[in-house]
Amino acid sequence: MIFSAWANIQITSYRLAALAAFITSSTLLPAADKGWRTPVSEGLEVSDWSRPTNAYMEDRLEAMCPEEEQDYYNYGFNIPAGSIINGIEITMKIRGCDADSYMTCRLKKGTWPIGDEYWTHGEKRGPFGVAVTWLTFGGSTDLWGQAWTPSDFGTNFATDFAGYCSWIDVIKARVHYLPPPTETPTPTPAPYLRVIYPNGGETLTRGLTVTFRWQTVGQVGNPLTLGLLRGGSIYTTVNVTNTGAYTCVLPTGIPTGSNYQICVQSILCSAVWDASDGYFRIR
Repeated sequence: MIFSAWANIQITSYRLAALAAFITSSTLLPAADKGWRTPVSEGLEVSDWSRPTNAYMEDRLEAMCPEEEQDYYNYGFNIPAGSIINGIEITMKIRGCDADSYMTCRLKKGTWPIGDEYWTHGEKRGPFGVAVTWLTFGGSTDLWGQAWTPSDFGTNFATDFAGYCSWIDVIKARVHYLPPPTETPTPTPAPYLRVIYPNGGETLTRGLTVTFRWQTVGQVGNPLTLGLLRGGSIYTTVNVTNTGAYTCVLPTGIPTGSNYQICVQSILCSAVWDASDGYFRIR
């Protein structure tokens, strides 16, 4: 075994503290929504209002509902897979032609086929008068009698309205949902090194083969420095590949004695090292 000088190590203890265990935890995020979204398409199945595209944005340009039906779709939702849908909320800025004006709303899942039978139940609001007001359908816990998944809010998710004599400035929709759990990444273990053999009480014989063994955890690096200590002082060292073991013939020129230890130290991080718990004998 060929050793090289190693002058910078200081042996202050025989054991590093045990490595703490890390536990992966899951944290549920609070309920969220995508915010109010407006449609960019109309007439998926029916388009009977006058100037229906005026309801795409709040700009005082109004769509007119005589006493007919109109649908809107393509709200641009992008809800994370695995989210739990809690409720769907629709709102519109509207004014009536007279005191008897009313409006109903129903929804279509984006995964449902085209057809009048593929809509949720309707919700009705009114009567309302000629003053501008906001009507809200559904809410943060209203599922409209259906079970929903994130895929139901694709391009073809639609809202359908029917009412009497109304002017509509804008229509908005939002989805209330609970995002999927997010795992907290497991922290990288702190570098740790432990001598396995010889660890105290053994007898090694000069001229015979010996295998020095150690254990590492974390980013200890490669190679390591293996040192032979005599009476707590460095006798000689050698750099070794970090495989957990180093086999060699114990040189016959090493003095006999009962006050030997080995020390293994990280070259990457010199503060990471360990030595035999007790002395072993060389004969």
